[in-house]
Amino acid sequence: MNVCRTACLLVLAVTLTRPFIATPAQAQQGDVVVYSGRREPLILPIIERFRQETGLRVTVRSGSIGELANLVLEERGRPRADVVISNEVSVLEVLRREGALEPYLGAAVRAVPREFRAHDGAWIGLSLRAHVVMVNRDRLAEWGLPAPASMLDLAHPRWRGRIVMPVFTNEYIVAWLSALRLARGDAWTEQFFQQLREGRPTLVAGGTQVRQAVARGEAAAGIANHYYYHLQVAEGSRNIDVIYPDQGQEGMGVLVSPSGIATVMGGPNPAGARRFVDFLAADRRAQEFYARANYEYPILPGVPLHPDVRPLDRVRRMAVTYQQLGELRDSTLRFIREGAFR
Repeated sequence: MNVCRTACLLVLAVTLTRPFIATPAQAQQGDVVVYSGRREPLILPIIERFRQETGLRVTVRSGSIGELANLVLEERGRPRADVVISNEVSVLEVLRREGALEPYLGAAVRAVPREFRAHDGAWIGLSLRAHVVMVNRDRLAEWGLPAPASMLDLAHPRWRGRIVMPVFTNEYIVAWLSALRLARGDAWTEQFFQQLREGRPTLVAGGTQVRQAVARGEAAAGIANHYYYHLQVAEGSRNIDVIYPDQGQEGMGVLVSPSGIATVMGGPNPAGARRFVDFLAADRRAQEFYARANYEYPILPGVPLHPDVRPLDRVRRMAVTYQQLGELRDSTLRFIREGAFR
């Protein structure tokens, strides 16, 4: 298994159908230039659908959303991107607060519930994901481990060396630790984080590596978003289960957070950017793709959830806002890297 002990950053120039989806170096006047922090299989098919229906060329740069967000900030004097897509809207909230995003609340995106968009329209949610635990039933039995009812169980010494999770600087993990700070406070979160780290979890690049490691039995449990479990089952794995932790009356709930999209302030193609945002965020066909192909929770009302996915009305959620997660992101990252929240 490819193990990563430090932040794994990947910036790729990607093409889906040449020459219509091009790289930044190939961008032409009139292209919609997109910086995307989502895994390519989860977003490129719907970008290609947009291209087919509108005839607009799309330039895509994929990679770590943290690195791409920094690029948006570096280019503020002369923006090259029109749109940024994030796997975590807390990153977009940071860009909003920095003044790097253009508020947009067109008629189409106003259909997105208020909970899942910035109050000024600077970012719009695309889909929802629940932060869950995947387990390998064979390894639980072999190692005599109880199925974890809470994320907090994974800090117990019995799980030492038996967990796989994304690197601590992965945006999902940063958002989760920020949510724990809101739920339990900084002192408690610091202690939990130290216990989790002392348990020597195997750190990998992201959810794909988590699901594969759990399915292969290289770990008894893995921390990932819920759709990775369903993608692994779709590939034929039958020895894994998904646990929505911290449920019940006393549970703090799971973190449910959106992926998101935003228009870059001063981007070269604002008209194309708005059409692109309308399509990816508010077109029913795009929402159906997120639900059907990606097993994500659709945001638009009335779009059916994949039948294999637990409905959100049966999930106890953490009581946090995405604005709060954005406000805490930088200090949480600083804590992960330097051991201090301030």
